[in-house]
Amino acid sequence: MSKKIFPFALLCLLPLLSCQRSTDLSDSQRAAVIQGVQQLAVQFFDDVRTHNAAAVIAHLDSSEAFFWVFPPDTGAVSRATIAEGLRAELESYPSIEGRWLTMRVEPLTATLASYTGVFEQVSTSVDGNAVRTQGIETAVVILRDNGWKFLSGQTTLRTGGSD
Repeated sequence: MSKKIFPFALLCLLPLLSCQRSTDLSDSQRAAVIQGVQQLAVQFFDDVRTHNAAAVIAHLDSSEAFFWVFPPDTGAVSRATIAEGLRAELESYPSIEGRWLTMRVEPLTATLASYTGVFEQVSTSVDGNAVRTQGIETAVVILRDNGWKFLSGQTTLRTGGSD
């Protein structure tokens, strides 16, 4: 291999080599991380359904590292911005039902994981109009003393229209 091609080839392989699964976790540790993250995701939708804004916001990490990206915004928003938007959404939609259609959790360490999933949500406004939304979410979650928290992520939506 020539000297010019070798560094380029190494540069191309580096991302593939750095994204391998953590081998430091046992099968039971991996299973515990996966279960914890799945429980967080399901509980989030349960808390939205019951209009428990405080519980929903409590699922978001309170550190300065937290951010989320929502469409159509082009940048990351803070925990405070999400809390404000959530309260407005809960007022506008007295019924919000959500569920995960698929979810893949990848444990990175015993206290850090990534996930990607497809979800569906039906929101019914105060005037009875229902909007069905399907989306894809990818995020990083972190285990804190008080449980798993959303640390950062991005949500992409497809809106279906009124029922």
